[in-house]
Amino acid sequence: MRIIAMVAVIIAGLLACGDAHAHATLVGSDPAADAIIPSAPQRLVLTFNEPVAPLVLRLVDPAGGITDLTNTTLVGNRLLIGGLPKLGQGTHLLSYRIISADGHPVGGTLVFSVGTMTTQPRASAEVFDPAVRTLIVTMRWLVYLGLFIGIGGRFFAGWMARGTPVPSLASRAINTSLIVGVLAAIVSVGLQGLDETGLPLSFLIYDSVWLTGSQSVYAITAAIAAASMLLAFVTTWWGQRSCVRLATLLAIAGAGAALAASGHAAAASPQWLMRPTLFLHGVCVAIWAGALIPLAAIMVRERADAVPVLLRFSQAALPAFAMIVIAGAVLAVVQVDDPRAVLTTSYGQVLCLKLVAVLVLLVIAAINRYRLTPAIVQQAAGATLRLTRAIWLEAGLVLAILGLVALWRFTPPPRVITAKNAEPVMAHIHTGRAMADVWLTPGRIGTVDVSIGLLDPDLKFFDAKDVKLELSNPAAGIEPIERAAVQVEKGQWQVKGISILLPGRWTVRVDVLVDDFDKLMLDGEVEIRP
Repeated sequence: MRIIAMVAVIIAGLLACGDAHAHATLVGSDPAADAIIPSAPQRLVLTFNEPVAPLVLRLVDPAGGITDLTNTTLVGNRLLIGGLPKLGQGTHLLSYRIISADGHPVGGTLVFSVGTMTTQPRASAEVFDPAVRTLIVTMRWLVYLGLFIGIGGRFFAGWMARGTPVPSLASRAINTSLIVGVLAAIVSVGLQGLDETGLPLSFLIYDSVWLTGSQSVYAITAAIAAASMLLAFVTTWWGQRSCVRLATLLAIAGAGAALAASGHAAAASPQWLMRPTLFLHGVCVAIWAGALIPLAAIMVRERADAVPVLLRFSQAALPAFAMIVIAGAVLAVVQVDDPRAVLTTSYGQVLCLKLVAVLVLLVIAAINRYRLTPAIVQQAAGATLRLTRAIWLEAGLVLAILGLVALWRFTPPPRVITAKNAEPVMAHIHTGRAMADVWLTPGRIGTVDVSIGLLDPDLKFFDAKDVKLELSNPAAGIEPIERAAVQVEKGQWQVKGISILLPGRWTVRVDVLVDDFDKLMLDGEVEIRP
């Protein structure tokens, strides 16, 4: 318990809570998705639910030609794209890849047609290289080995083994995991750059890819992880026990901080709970899992000083494992959000496999603590061999669990999917005299609230006497649903509680009464999700 308390003290100094974000979602565009416009636009506009940073923008013409677009301007949640080539008649694809606030790259394609719709060109601008994702998962797993097996092993040597030397074979395994973990952390930054730019593995040699990766949120995690692993590695040759203990304490705190620096769970809300929980979860996993290999190696030798080491580990393992289970449960509840998603999402299915492995670990750990450890203390025949085998089984399960956790890199948690379903959709409608941003929240079937923002050509609030909203779905035979809007402030109008029961493309019409003799009609479209 003393070890857990000392590590917990470092939380305040290592964790900074930021804003919570899900993945960025495209909520509107100009031209609208699948729109047929009479003439080529001067610029393209993508509107997201949160501010984003552009990574790769490629325009595919009807003949399949690709133009990279680099003339971009960010205005709030809008990405304005200029410098367009001359757009001919036919269907065009805008392939975009942006970075969201939680540090994950998000890609998509906007389809629109000029004059007439033609056969859509292949979206060849978005090239998916499975080797990149395979390597990202592999490097993530190797980083986990360094953080938990490597740093945890050095922490065990400094705090639990104390004067008892760790056998050379186990020491080499710990050092190997640390060195491999550092290298994996470095390589993973370049792979992050590939993932963000959507480039294949062959582009890993380019400086621009590494620069992109180094500017990502994940680079913070990689830097903390690599520094912590190096600190743990150099303690191998330190003779001063107090220095070793301090360094390994800082290293294991760094392991927790690395996990809390980025990722799905770190970006979840509430931040005051999630980042400290991640930190404690990572620290306790390292304390417990890192002890397994050196402890098994010490027990095999059956020396007299092995029993005190076992007892010290047993005292620390119980609160550490309890904290692992409690923190893991908190993280799972927040991430899953809806219990039904456990079986219906990839994230939930990986979580189920992890829970099964953890339950097996819990049973083995209980047998070790309450049956085999007392038997060893009493010098029962064969107890040491049975305990050693059980510890190696635990170590194998830990490696499998870390592999499952690495798979979460490409499986968005259900809370992100839920948040995406709750995101609004937007229609940007403009005429020569006024513009309207019409937001439908949520942008899916059911009861929606509509917010209407009116602007003049100078982007100042447009003052209207009255506003009326119409929603219709001609393709489905749905006649206009008419509602009077209520003004909430200058230029801002609202309609609450409209029932939309069919997904698909809906026509939006905003009638703006300027005065008793002047009326504007703005027409647009939105795509309602199922």
